[in-house]
Amino acid sequence: MMFILIILKSIRKLGDIMKKKIMLLLVLIVLVLAGCGQKQIEESITLLDQNNNEVSFPQDKPTLFFFITTYT
Repeated sequence: MMFILIILKSIRKLGDIMKKKIMLLLVLIVLVLAGCGQKQIEESITLLDQNNNEVSFPQDKPTLFFFITTYT
């Protein structure tokens, strides 16, 4: 994600035609990379919460989780 933001900042300096070409290229790259993934994850996803408890996500239905971090 950071790579894309760096590219977008550098694109601001280019002309309109070049901007359109580079944006089209970025969209195509993202679509190709998205198509290369697996349809289903074979292993379960297990994360640790703030109390070091293991939390597993179900594989039989779509799951949305939020990742919130604090810098102290």
